[in-house]
Amino acid sequence: LNSTYSAVYTKTMNPGESFQLACEVEYGANGDVAAFESRNPAVATVSASGLITAVAPGVAVIVVRATGGAVSFATRFALMKKAFAHTAKYDAAIAAHFASVADPASVYSFADRASV
Repeated sequence: LNSTYSAVYTKTMNPGESFQLACEVEYGANGDVAAFESRNPAVATVSASGLITAVAPGVAVIVVRATGGAVSFATRFALMKKAFAHTAKYDAAIAAHFASVADPASVYSFADRASV
């Protein structure tokens, strides 16, 4: 895939315990499926279906990837629209905040207020 999405989730488990990781490949109309991998199988293993099993004390990173399909132009375009819409909302919120500040020196602390 040309696009990557990262999420961090922390789960504390004791050896022998299992946890089912749920993952949905969004925009997977081209045959994409989730593939799971443990970066430290001596500490935790993960099955093809996403079942994580703690093996020993330590830290393990479980990686989930979308594999199997190509990302179509329509999918890339839909993702681009979402990204720019999010950016536009964020920019509008920042602009509204700064527009509401009448006296920056009363709100912000600058090392050299003379340059405000």
